[in-house]
Order: sequence, then C-alpha cells, then structure tokens
Amino acid sequence: MADKARVVAPILSGLVRSKIDEIGIPNAAKFFGLGEARMKHWKSGTIVPPLWAAEKVYTELLSRPKEEALPSTGQPPLAANWEGKKVQICIPWYKTASPFTAFSLLAMFEKGKMGIIMNCGDAFVAHTRNKIARSFIESGAEWSLWVDDDMILPMGNAAWYNAITGFNLADEFAGMHTINRLLSHDKPIVGALYFGRASNGRPMYAEGANSPQEAEIVRRGPIDRVKPTKWVATGCLLIHREVFLGIEKKFPHLKGNYFSPSEHDLIDSVESIQKLLSDQSVDHKTRIVRAATMLESGRLLSNTNSRMGVGEDVIFCTRAAAAGFQPHVDLGLVIGHVGAQVYGPFNTAATGGFVRV
Repeated sequence: MADKARVVAPILSGLVRSKIDEIGIPNAAKFFGLGEARMKHWKSGTIVPPLWAAEKVYTELLSRPKEEALPSTGQPPLAANWEGKKVQICIPWYKTASPFTAFSLLAMFEKGKMGIIMNCGDAFVAHTRNKIARSFIESGAEWSLWVDDDMILPMGNAAWYNAITGFNLADEFAGMHTINRLLSHDKPIVGALYFGRASNGRPMYAEGANSPQEAEIVRRGPIDRVKPTKWVATGCLLIHREVFLGIEKKFPHLKGNYFSPSEHDLIDSVESIQKLLSDQSVDHKTRIVRAATMLESGRLLSNTNSRMGVGEDVIFCTRAAAAGFQPHVDLGLVIGHVGAQVYGPFNTAATGGFVRV
C-alpha cells in the first residue's frame, strides 16, 4: 500500500493543491474538514495530501456540469461530430482506473451518440475483452473504442491535456478529440500512439516496438500521419464491427474468443490435413507427402504469428489481418500512459491536477 501511495501521490496530490488554489485556504479548510495550517502544508508540498482528499476533489469535480468541470479556455470543448449513436466505448478495466482516464472519457461522452460497455474484475484481460466484444456485436453499433484504465486521452482541450500529462504538445495535437480523430481515418482498426511505462518505454505498435530507429523518429513527433502496421496495442483502439465478424468467419473454431491466444495457424493446418487425408480422390502416398508439408507450414506460421504467449493485442491484429483488415496506428494522436509518472514521447513527469486557464 505504501508503494502504491508513492506512485499515485505525485499525480493525485495535484488535484488537492489545485482545489486549494481555486477556493482559497479558508474555504479549503472547510471543504476538507481540517485546519488552515494543514491546507498550507498541502499547498506548499511539505505534507503530501492523503488519497481520500484527492478522491473528495475528484468526486466533486465529476458532480459539476461538463462545461464547468473542464478548464475554461474561452472556447467550448470539441463535441462528437456525427449524428446518432454509433460508437460503443469499451472499458475492460480490472478494479481501479486513473481519475484522468475517467475524466477524459467523461469530457467526450455524449449519451445520444455513444454507449458504454464495461466488464470489470476479471484478472485475465483476454476474457474481459472477449465478453465486451460479444456484447458490442449484439449492440448493433458500428464502432467500438477500447480504452484501458491507465490512458489519458486528448479530449478537445489542449491546456488541460498538456497540464495533466506534461507533454507540452502543440495545440493542434493536444487539443484533439480522440474519438473524432480516430473515426476520421475510416480505417477498420486504428490505434493511438502511446509508450510503455518505463523510462525509455517503447512505442506500442509493431515497428516502433521492434526498431530503435523508428522509436526515435516517433519520439520527435507528433507526426500527422496514419500508417499501416502489423499490430497496434489495445490501450486506445478503434475497431469496426466488421472486423469481429470477419474474424468469426475466418476462424470459426474461436467461437467469439477474438483476443484469446491460441495456435490458430496450427489448428487451421490440422483441419486442412484432416480434409486432405479423407479425400479418396488423391492417392495415399501423395496425401501423406502433402500432409507433412502442410503440417510443417502450419508449425512455422504458428511459431511466427500465433504461438501461445503472444499478447492479446498482437494476436487480435494478426487475426484481423488474416481476415482482410489492415491495422493502422495514428502517429499524431499521442496518449498519456499512467504509471509512476505520465509516460509519453519524452516521459516527462507531470504533477497533474485540476487546471483552469
């Protein structure tokens, strides 16, 4: 518990300090039910505010109307730029989530245009994703937006995003509306750019993760470009319903387990071999030779593309590509990844908090 507090305190304590700045020390003392001396210590940083204080501020913030809760820039926040409910926000969270993840989704959410599908508490994330995916298909919605519990999304307010993440991106990038941006590409699978939670975390897509040269290029970004990739991570990922239906058709033995690791290439080769061996129109010797070739091909493919132990994001994108849907990554949509700090292109630590500019 102490380690967890040390991790979250640098971010969440910013909420408390910003609240004290917003309403003043006397009113803050009343708000928190403590003395003014303690407020001065919290504000100066000589005493780290407890987690319950940050939770109190966050709860009050969520109770405000959206236009009051967001930082004031003189301009209204960006809105969803389509008609009708066609996006389901898919939330495969385990038990807890960053308050800034929740807040960035809250800022974009419009009930008439979006729905929410949530499954929480399952420690095996592939199970959670599969359950949500099946519910998404049943919903009839066109698009699913997958957001993990440690993502900070641009939501139409550059000042807020830069203050929370510490990225200091140009307004054209920090002020993006994540859902509008991803939908604008009209790609069946397209994910945002984010980085691993380490001091030198890799970009979370195939080429960025495997090429130091490409990682260095995207760290200099953002780059206003969408590029095809072998796989893109699921932390912030837009997927069209046809992708799931295509995977069902291509891999019927999965039975709706779109994200579960399995040796699907090996299974496909075995099924093809079974059909070949039962084909009496082909002589016995030829069948044996062909079966051996097919088995070796399936083994090699499985070892490359679908071996057990591959992450659920990689296996999903591999299956989608096999079903005819090319994954893409948006190098201009940069997402914050919450850990001991907010990780991104520069892995700059941010204090976080409520910001009014």
